[in-house]
Amino acid sequence: MTDIATNEPRALRAGLTWEWERTFADYPASTWTLKYWFKQLAAGGAKFDITAAASGDKFVVTKAAADTQGYTAGDYSWAAVVSAGGEAFEVDHGTLKVLPRYDADTALDDRSHARIVLDAIEAVIENRATKDQEEYTIGNRSLK
Repeated sequence: MTDIATNEPRALRAGLTWEWERTFADYPASTWTLKYWFKQLAAGGAKFDITAAASGDKFVVTKAAADTQGYTAGDYSWAAVVSAGGEAFEVDHGTLKVLPRYDADTALDDRSHARIVLDAIEAVIENRATKDQEEYTIGNRSLK
């Protein structure tokens, strides 16, 4: 068993179980419901929501691997909303990166941006650069 995060993670992988906890002093889980709304930042992007379970006065967020396997990889904004008795309040918001499934994305390039750039520089130095690495054009400007 791993330690459960006490805040929303910054990145989570699709196809794995997601789990974290939150507490809000003014909104105990014993009397309030916590729901997260997620919206992909891309225009017309995917949406999903997660409702937390109560454990005493803290909220426990768990989403099964079977549920997350269909989530679209990308950057999402999220809002955490508590509700009770006809009232609802946004208690937090942020961003989350949904990482692609390793077992489903055959074109997955898991290198960091720095690694991609370094690999391209090395390819140029070693005379094995691709046409895209050797030159490119943006608008009316080009670089070789």
